[in-house]
Amino acid sequence: MTKEFLKEHIKKIKEMEELQSEINSLYITLRSPVITGMPGAHSAEPDKIGNVVAKIQEKEVRLIARLDALIEEEKGIEQDFEMLDPVERAVMRYRYIQGIEWEEICVKMRYSWQHIHRIHKNILEKLKDETK
Repeated sequence: MTKEFLKEHIKKIKEMEELQSEINSLYITLRSPVITGMPGAHSAEPDKIGNVVAKIQEKEVRLIARLDALIEEEKGIEQDFEMLDPVERAVMRYRYIQGIEWEEICVKMRYSWQHIHRIHKNILEKLKDETK
């Protein structure tokens, strides 16, 4: 596992959050009643609302598939972190699973910025050695 791979995963965390937000928006859209104020009439046109609902559901399926793939990748990263000691695991989880900035990690763990980065460097070397 490389630093570049983990940096890419941080971007994917943001994507996962966006996908979850988009899925939630789809649910809100599906549950919102369509009120026009006009009496309904039977028409020869296809069911427009039904078509919109079907399109929203198709999009939801695609988003959920992407989200599932990202979750699976995260599981693999978590498994690689299991070999680390608790402090190292916390640093890596905060950074690469939760996407927390370095400064906030320092505050949470009550370590200096330099010490956190020293721990991080050692972890990357450990993970690099394990994947050889």
